[in-house]
Amino acid sequence: MIYIVPTKFVFNGNFLVKAESPEQARQLVQEQCGLTLGRNIHTALDEESCTWEFDMKPEKITGRIRKSVNGRGQSFDDFLKEEGLTDEVNELAKKKIAILKTRKRRKK
Repeated sequence: MIYIVPTKFVFNGNFLVKAESPEQARQLVQEQCGLTLGRNIHTALDEESCTWEFDMKPEKITGRIRKSVNGRGQSFDDFLKEEGLTDEVNELAKKKIAILKTRKRRKK
């Protein structure tokens, strides 16, 4: 049997950023700093403006384990049913379709 184990890896740390305000510091980190799996923490900011201090090993968080339906993972429809989200997603899809139809009518 194959089981699906939802997993998050959380790296905790700080970027130390020279900025004019807390809002600017947050914006710089949001837009200029990141992490790519298999690579390093990176920033487009220069070393004088930004450095970082992060744990090198992440916290591992696992979610509720489910049996795989087809050996590769659960279908999206089955997932929605299991989570009780089918009606909500269908309602959102109907709203999106209505918006798109309205836009098409306006363009004509």
